Amino acid sequence: MVFSRKLILLFIALFTGINLVWLTSLRFDFDIENLFPKQDEDLVFFQSHLQQFQSDKQYLIVGIEAEHGIFNQGFLQQFAALTTELDSSEWVQTASSITNIRYHKLDALQRLRDQAFLHPDDPDRYASDSIFLESYADVAEKFISSQKNAVSLFLELSPELTPDEHPTFLQSLRQQLEKYGFYTYHFSGAIDTEQSFVEQLKSELILLLSLSLVFILVVLYLTFRSRWGVLAPFGIISLSVLWTIGTMAAFGVAIHTLTVVIPSIITIVALSDVIHLMARFQEELAVAELPKLAMQLSIKDIGLAIFLTSLTTAFGFLTLSTADIQPFIEFGVFTAMGVIYAWFLTIFLLPPLLEWIGNIQAINHVGQLHVSEIELGFQWILRSRFFILGLAVVLIGISLVGVGHLRVDSTLYEELSAGDEYSASLNFFDQQFAGIRPVEIYLECLAPDESILDQKTLQKIDLLEKYLSHTYRVHSLYSINTQVKRIHRSMKRGRARFFVLPEASDTTTYGLIRFALDSAYDQLELRSILSADYRSTMIAAKINDLGSWEIGKRNEALEEYLQELFPAEDYIARVTGKALLLDKSNEVISRNLGLGLLIALLVVALLMGLLFRSVPMAFIALIPNLLPLLFVAGLMGWIGIGLKMSTAIIYTIAFGIAVDDTIHFLSRFRSEIKKTSSVEEALRRTYLSTGKAILITSLILVLGFGILMFSAFRTTFLTGMFISLSLLFAVFADLFLLPVLLRWVYGR
Repeated sequence: MVFSRKLILLFIALFTGINLVWLTSLRFDFDIENLFPKQDEDLVFFQSHLQQFQSDKQYLIVGIEAEHGIFNQGFLQQFAALTTELDSSEWVQTASSITNIRYHKLDALQRLRDQAFLHPDDPDRYASDSIFLESYADVAEKFISSQKNAVSLFLELSPELTPDEHPTFLQSLRQQLEKYGFYTYHFSGAIDTEQSFVEQLKSELILLLSLSLVFILVVLYLTFRSRWGVLAPFGIISLSVLWTIGTMAAFGVAIHTLTVVIPSIITIVALSDVIHLMARFQEELAVAELPKLAMQLSIKDIGLAIFLTSLTTAFGFLTLSTADIQPFIEFGVFTAMGVIYAWFLTIFLLPPLLEWIGNIQAINHVGQLHVSEIELGFQWILRSRFFILGLAVVLIGISLVGVGHLRVDSTLYEELSAGDEYSASLNFFDQQFAGIRPVEIYLECLAPDESILDQKTLQKIDLLEKYLSHTYRVHSLYSINTQVKRIHRSMKRGRARFFVLPEASDTTTYGLIRFALDSAYDQLELRSILSADYRSTMIAAKINDLGSWEIGKRNEALEEYLQELFPAEDYIARVTGKALLLDKSNEVISRNLGLGLLIALLVVALLMGLLFRSVPMAFIALIPNLLPLLFVAGLMGWIGIGLKMSTAIIYTIAFGIAVDDTIHFLSRFRSEIKKTSSVEEALRRTYLSTGKAILITSLILVLGFGILMFSAFRTTFLTGMFISLSLLFAVFADLFLLPVLLRWVYGR
């Protein structure tokens, strides 16, 4: 036994060293495409049909707010100077803004001329320039905000700009903006998103982990007021977190919006394990006096309960891997692994430490709940059992009504929202520049002798654009028709009213436009919307981020319109794009949530049924764990928070954590019922011992998960808030409802 213990301690030391090495390769990552459901047909379609339209160019949009309006001489002249400077920068291929963009028109001699929209150095022309610019709707809504108090600057970045140079470039860009007096600005682009998000993740990990470690130190000090009574369990918890993060790094799993909370969850789960074991050890030590014997008795009494709670908690997290979305698989697998690490270290490292330390002076618990007070509470429960059952029924009814209002709904970047500069920029572009949610439609001609540029198809696309503008309510429409209309406008001397398709009978004009498109395919960068064989195209637009529920309803109507306008025998026409795939991810997670919870419930019922050799006990074990989930779902429905990736995981985590108290209570009751023929006496003994521990550990868990509410990420905040609420509901279910149910079943 001594030899095996030494081997275990040697293994723990070696594995800790290995994890320290692995930890050096930990990385932070942002890739929104990882959130897409891997085997979904919409993703397969997106990858197989839309890759041809993907551009390898990098863009950055700079939105600049003008305090006194954009048509102000000082502002426009500074903005023009900034645009010129950036256009000549080594890191920028082209810089485009209202100060340097131009429109085309044919003069009287049919020569193509470039004309400026705006004349920054001529204030007398500002009024006419603004009116003329507004008449070019395809240009104005791209470069001027809806409230006319901000402008956008489009930067096509140099292909020589490497990822390592991105931070330097962004810092230089900020300095240039401030040099020209622009202090209120916003960025929108992949390079800014990635850098901002990774920096936020690093800060988030440090913040949450620091708060969690400080929290467990305070809890341990208040519970075990001795130096070793704090250091020993703190070491167990710290090793659990180290092993978990180190293993993640070894498998190449990055810190992202979901995995960033794993260390905090592991600290809370491990804290619960060590407090249960140390509290039991202290009780046995008061009787046995010999540390080794006290530990043996503690492991015998509570070891099975800790194993079962760890097993069910880990299994609850593993159910998240049923979702075919990589970040959720990683979160579920490595959180479960961390729970097992915490159990292993609690059972195999904490006992020798406690035996070596010897007698730990322990405070009963914060608040010093006396036996008499707990006894009074137990007697009240027996007297008020019908009231408790009635209250449970009322709460269930209210919750079911709330669940009826629950729906899958999320905004596009809600999972990434952190209340930081990046999130403020998202809100700015959503409100000021036609929205941030992309709307993308793929269209393909099936007949081999037909083309997107055929007059018939262009007319159909025009009808689709009118539907999108007036019914779907999009902005910034861009399609092959946009280019056709621009060429037609140029042929009509640049007059805005000719930004339309030519008359159907005007075959000559259509022929000239077709020739112009053929000649300028690369110059106009048509590759982003039109395939090289002219058989397929993309229609792109933007809309305000109204939420996936509202967008989903609009997409259903749009799909019906597409089927009517583009018959399936002649065209492939369907809504697609990354926004649609993110919405699909929310649906997949919500659907898999039910499956995962069902599996977890069946496992818990099976374990309890086998433990008690009783079918009724299997069902009783489920009730206290289903009610908190139902209460939280009802609350979310009442306050209008939809199911999404950030809220779907709450149910799995809450179930995995809350079931621990039920198992501890039922395990102790199983032990006590063997010692006495009186059900009430068995319940009384269970309540006096385990009931107090449940109150304290639940309080610790509620406060521990409450730490997540300090997160800047909305997803993490909601996770912390709703798990804390579900654990409070679980206390009611375990300490009030469960004794009533047990008395009823065993009384029969």
